[in-house]
Amino acid sequence: ELKKSLADADRVYIYVSKDLSWNPVDLFSDCEHIFIYENIDEMLHSILNNTNQGDHVVFMSNGSFLGIQKKLSELSQL
Repeated sequence: ELKKSLADADRVYIYVSKDLSWNPVDLFSDCEHIFIYENIDEMLHSILNNTNQGDHVVFMSNGSFLGIQKKLSELSQL
């Protein structure tokens, strides 16, 4: 169901923590609009480099957000 729910998004960024119990690389291997990261800073820079003013960024988590919203906001002001 997760794959279907992300099908209409323009781009999806997934942060993979070390304790994740499933493999997003396997699940999304055929999805060109889904990008998977093991490094949160690399993911944030990719988001910044691929968004424009007026774009909407939605954060979803099944655990901790690790302060990602604040980090993205700080990076966008540099």
